Amino acid sequence: MDNKINLGRFCEELVRKEIIKRTNYDVVNLNDIRNNYPVVDLKVTNLKTDVSYEVSVKAKIGNIWPAVKGIRNENQFIIFVDYSENKKPSFYILSYPEWISTLKKIKPQRDKGSKIINGTLEWNWEKDGVPKKFRGSRLCPEDINEFKSCWKILPGCK
Repeated sequence: MDNKINLGRFCEELVRKEIIKRTNYDVVNLNDIRNNYPVVDLKVTNLKTDVSYEVSVKAKIGNIWPAVKGIRNENQFIIFVDYSENKKPSFYILSYPEWISTLKKIKPQRDKGSKIINGTLEWNWEKDGVPKKFRGSRLCPEDINEFKSCWKILPGCK
């Protein structure tokens, strides 16, 4: 993979095709409509019922997913793609409650001083009288291993 953007777009397409295969729903990449769409990447719609949900795709080749900001509500899901050019990609699928539970589990171990705000770990401090903020947390496959290949978490998936 040439760079981070290409990897991200490649993995979004992998996830898009996988969801279509498993649900037969319509899946639109929101980054095709607006470059770097905020929070989520895909909109999944059951055309028979017009019910939809959103998916955030996080891609990595190395050991961790860095600075993951996560998802913000019950109608959003997050899919982590562990991709290496030498092996088949692994997918980890989490709903919003599972994402929040994961943040609560990892927070005491590695992210002291943060608070969970809008579905992400956030640090707020002041430096030289100026408010500062950092959002996101690093994740390893071990943090979310129980969600590996759990496609049934997504509505309509088999």
